Parts: sequence; C-alpha cells; structure tokens
Amino acid sequence: MLTGFLLVPLGQGIGLNGHEGQVFTRIWVLVVVSSYYLWFWTHSGQTLPMKTWRLRLCNQDGSSIGLDRALLRLVLVAAGWGLGGAHILWALFDREKQFLHDRILGTRIVSLSSPFHPSA
Repeated sequence: MLTGFLLVPLGQGIGLNGHEGQVFTRIWVLVVVSSYYLWFWTHSGQTLPMKTWRLRLCNQDGSSIGLDRALLRLVLVAAGWGLGGAHILWALFDREKQFLHDRILGTRIVSLSSPFHPSA
C-alpha cells in the first residue's frame, strides 16, 4: 500500500499519464514485488507466509541462497506461470515433490522441522 502512495505522486511528478502511466505502474509493481521476494529469499529464506507455515527456501545443503540463484528462481517461476503453471504441476510427479524451478536450481523448500534444515 505504501508503494502505491509513492507511485501516484512520482508518476504525476514526471508527467506520466494514459498508456505511459500504465507502463510505469506495471514496471513499478514488478520492481516492488521482485524486491520483496529477492530480499526475503536471500536474507532469511522465508517470505512472510513461509514464516507462518514454518517453511524455508535453501540450497540442497541447507545454506541460504544467494542473489544470483534468487534472481534465476524469480525468472523461472515467471516462466513457469507463462507456461500454464508447468513448474507447479511438476511437483505432482517429482519423487521429492519439488517444484521444477527448485529441481533445476538445486534449491528446496523445507519444513523447519525437516532434517534438511540445519537448525532443526
């Protein structure tokens, strides 16, 4: 919500309206949403819902993922949605129930009570 309050005056301040304003809004939302995921994935491995569900994103060895892997994960998730959710459907057939993007990148989502989590 705060980003929306910043968006309107910023867009008006640089004279954006109509189609240009829509493009600016879409880019702004993409930057804000991407920043949210990248920050949480690289700092704690948990977005706010993941904290509630006691899940954590990590490398295969339980270490935190770096910015490079987080960026690639973001791109692969977007591509998966562009392919009709193929990255999610993959988990139905994966022997460890991993999403396709996690299988490709060598990352995993673990339960905090899982033996894969180093502080469990």
